[in-house]
Amino acid sequence: MRVRFSPAARSPLYNIMPDVKPGVYKHYKGQRYEVIDVAINSETRDEMVVYRALYDSDEFGPRPLFTRLKKIFLEKVKVNGKQTSRFTPADLRPLLRPANLFWMGVFPFIIFIANYILFTTELDWAMSVHADDYLHFFGGTSIAFSAGYLMNILSGSKKLVIKNDLIKFFIVLTVVSLAAVLWEFYEFVSDILYPAIRQPTVADTIKDLVMGLLGGAVFAGLKIFLKTKNGTGEPIF
Repeated sequence: MRVRFSPAARSPLYNIMPDVKPGVYKHYKGQRYEVIDVAINSETRDEMVVYRALYDSDEFGPRPLFTRLKKIFLEKVKVNGKQTSRFTPADLRPLLRPANLFWMGVFPFIIFIANYILFTTELDWAMSVHADDYLHFFGGTSIAFSAGYLMNILSGSKKLVIKNDLIKFFIVLTVVSLAAVLWEFYEFVSDILYPAIRQPTVADTIKDLVMGLLGGAVFAGLKIFLKTKNGTGEPIF
């Protein structure tokens, strides 16, 4: 006997349980599927979900089409002792949106512009007031903010969940350290290309690295301290 389907939109049952909507869903094993419609089996009157795989199958061919009872589509299964949905709507939003990129980059960009202006137009004054020290310190704080902000985004999307504050602290310091080293390479190249001496000695280079790390450590440490002190469950950053 050949089973026929009719669109659920033509049946009153469609408006009773509209909890499966067309769109992309993620299977608990990781594969993604596109739900095309909810239909009614014209023989049994069961609600059926019609969906297409978003991958090629060795067994069923390229992007095969499936039907499954709606109640089975919506049921929960046990995975590692925990109940989880068989299918869940896939989050198709980009991980980093323009606003996120803005807040990640705005403070390091401000420090970069301030550094460029001071050491191209007011070099003597900048050297006399040790502006380089302050720029490295606040550069470290800006990178720490950006690293923490990115960790929050990754944590919110379940891409990277770290609950231990100490581990977060060292991850931030690692990112700040990398940025500080890259900055020293930038200063080295600047000394070669432009008539400026921003790295007169090895001691000055080490001092710059320490100031950057200090700025990052102070920022991350204060965020942890303030969170612990007020007893909130908010993220560090």
